[in-house]
Amino acid sequence: MTAAAQVFRMAAYIEELGILIIDLAAPFGWSGSPPYYSLFGRAITWRMGTNSPASVSNSNDSERFFPYEWVDDHILVEPDVGDRLQVAEATLRHAMLAVLGPRSINEAKFSSWSSDLTALGLRWNTVDRSVSIPADKIEKAHSRVRAMLEKGAASKSEFYKLLGSLRHVATCLRTAKPFYQRLQCQCTSAPRFGKVKLSEGSVADLLWFEQILNHGCLAELPLDMFGDTFSPHVELYMNASNIGAAVLDPASDEFIQVKFDNDELRMINIPQATGPEFSINAREHLCIALAVWTWGPKWSRQSKGRMLYIKCWSDNTSAVVWCNKLRSGNVFSQELNRCIGLAEAYFNLRVSAAHIPGSINSMADAASRAWTEPYHSRWTNFSSCWKQAQVPVTCRKLYTGFSSNFSPARWPRHQHQNTAEHGRSGAHGVSGLISHDGCPRALDNTHTNSPYLPCTAGNLAGTTHEVEILPVPCSQKSVISRGIIARCLDTASNFSQAINF
Repeated sequence: MTAAAQVFRMAAYIEELGILIIDLAAPFGWSGSPPYYSLFGRAITWRMGTNSPASVSNSNDSERFFPYEWVDDHILVEPDVGDRLQVAEATLRHAMLAVLGPRSINEAKFSSWSSDLTALGLRWNTVDRSVSIPADKIEKAHSRVRAMLEKGAASKSEFYKLLGSLRHVATCLRTAKPFYQRLQCQCTSAPRFGKVKLSEGSVADLLWFEQILNHGCLAELPLDMFGDTFSPHVELYMNASNIGAAVLDPASDEFIQVKFDNDELRMINIPQATGPEFSINAREHLCIALAVWTWGPKWSRQSKGRMLYIKCWSDNTSAVVWCNKLRSGNVFSQELNRCIGLAEAYFNLRVSAAHIPGSINSMADAASRAWTEPYHSRWTNFSSCWKQAQVPVTCRKLYTGFSSNFSPARWPRHQHQNTAEHGRSGAHGVSGLISHDGCPRALDNTHTNSPYLPCTAGNLAGTTHEVEILPVPCSQKSVISRGIIARCLDTASNFSQAINF
């Protein structure tokens, strides 16, 4: 027992016989001891996890059982092979009997095996290999966030309730963890009695969580997002300078290019010790946020509802760390992390960054300095067959409170095929994509070639739908031959390294 003052509740010593008696069943009827419940729960899990069907029966299956416990809840995750499920169920009961005694089994508390179940407050589907946050959990969390924002202050008890509701979001959305931790810090520092005013950072984080709960994709999330070995669907190359910023998508032959305005140039020239920290690190971090909000709607349509993994190659190590670790002391970068996290939840993406040496990140570097020579000529020649993606006006300065003022009406997402498009009234006029001779007309300023020619379906008199297909990321050999990077990276494994969430 961890506290000597509590031992008398669970043990007795018979001095005449020299016998120490410990009642192992006592904690599970004692309402004030959740920490002590977990001690016995771990003992059951350990005993269960050290056994296999071969060790408790005549089976040849020597693969150990996979038990999991949360305080006094025990969950078994097993493949349906032979009689493994029945043996695992019996082994759990034997482990409980060994640790807690003959009165510990309550059959009403046992559930049957299922591929779709709710555990730890989340809904798991082992067939689809997905996890979802139940709708009632989302509604409860949203109501608590809204109530705390309206009050502007909270007691320690209210903080605990809120954090209990938001833990499911932090589990399923990696970008929620640092903002959850900051709320936890204010909860820890709050007095035991009375209320404390919400800090400015806590208010911003609660507004962010409200947007996630209102508009985020929190259902049927793939379980492989919790792993660290999968290939990205999109790879981007980016760079920022004292003049502008650029992001290249080689697979789609598209690029984002932004020239900093006078206000941003003024912040760049202000010493960091006296002015806003629009440092080179923050500007490189901005490239990632610009990419996910500029191309997010397109990726959402191309993904057809599945989660996409986006990998960003940057030559700035600080921006890479800030994106992957979601930790930064820079005020602008904290807001950029909110923007990236909101995009992940809204467009069903997962974003990571990897480092590429600046000496070989040649074309993105030229694009970020394309307003001066010799970069202007170099970039103009390279991008003649590329298409520039226009950054939405509301996204131009993502570092200035975009997440708290987010409006979903401006950001279309993937719709199911049986969902009508926005603005449809039921009557169709002449399609604007059809010329007078009845042939499809190409859009102005649109560069196409046969490998990336958009597919269309429909008829001349009515609707014409464009079927967007997500292109496969370019190989290392391809981006080198096209001049996007100057040479090979150190190893091929570094180029396609796993994304760690």
